[in-house]
Amino acid sequence: AVVSTQSTGGGAPTEEELSSIAQHYPPESYLSFDDFLEVVENHRKNHGFMAEELREAFGVFDVDGDGEIDATELIDILTQVGDPLSQSEAEQLVRESDLDGDGMINYVEFVAMTVKP
Repeated sequence: AVVSTQSTGGGAPTEEELSSIAQHYPPESYLSFDDFLEVVENHRKNHGFMAEELREAFGVFDVDGDGEIDATELIDILTQVGDPLSQSEAEQLVRESDLDGDGMINYVEFVAMTVKP
């Protein structure tokens, strides 16, 4: 199977892990999207999310760099990526993720929101 070794910012599988994955697929074949999702899920179960990747993702949403994400920042970023939210939808997402009740999403709450099934 053709398996890329391109780095993804510290979260990429090792060469040994890639070889192990490739052994489960016929030579000269490509992974289907479903197979790829299975590989990603297995990697997540075995290794979890990488802290660096989560920190970078949090930084994208924390536009003003104050260490917290508010509804306006959610609206701005999600609109930029083509998934716009209304003010009420953004406020609901903040309420669902806001564990300490301060009306903002801090890093710990962001991680909890990101990794919940």
